Amino acid sequence: MSLFNKMSKKEIKPGVEALTETQNMGERLSNEILSSKDPINALYNTLVYLNKKDSFLAYLITRRFSQDVMNLYISDLGYVGLAERALPAVPLFHGDIVIYGASTKLATGDIAEMLFRNTDKNNSIEVRHGKIQNFTNNGLIELKDTSIDFKYVVQRWQVLGKIIKVIKFNTPEWKEIFEKLSVDKNSLTELIKSAIPVIEKSKMKYKEEIIKELKSRLAILSK
Repeated sequence: MSLFNKMSKKEIKPGVEALTETQNMGERLSNEILSSKDPINALYNTLVYLNKKDSFLAYLITRRFSQDVMNLYISDLGYVGLAERALPAVPLFHGDIVIYGASTKLATGDIAEMLFRNTDKNNSIEVRHGKIQNFTNNGLIELKDTSIDFKYVVQRWQVLGKIIKVIKFNTPEWKEIFEKLSVDKNSLTELIKSAIPVIEKSKMKYKEEIIKELKSRLAILSK
């Protein structure tokens, strides 16, 4: 959702001394956490302890990190995004506007957006979509990627939200909302153009259908 959510803003920079101090503190704490036997729980428990001391500060830290570093806009009650991927089973294509609901009410059959750790690509964190298949007894969620027949097993916290509604590209409702977004047609055109060769080389289902739809959207945007 980076095209939709990234907004220009004036950055406030602290003084050199304060910046150096916080960098050194961050490096020291990071090394301590990474050297522990269970770094994930070490970091989690650090935030839990911080939350007990100052809940608002803990909230701001996690929210700022997700937006500034991970480029993910996460809202407590859901959010609106511009699709940067294709999910023909929804159906959803690049450039559609998507309304997501919060992940507090999930059910089998929901199309959920989640964080996924790709071990094939240097453990990069990616955003994926999948249809919820099952909820396990130990609190995990099983999802199936309808594009590549891949199954995910994730924890609830990895689910960012679920698709509530898709507003199709170039419809009257889409035009009304698109005009108010921080994305212009040139950016959307570049997004779609760059997606086509990636899809052509992929193992996605229905990629001929996807490419045909994207080329049709390019023709509309060029007018």
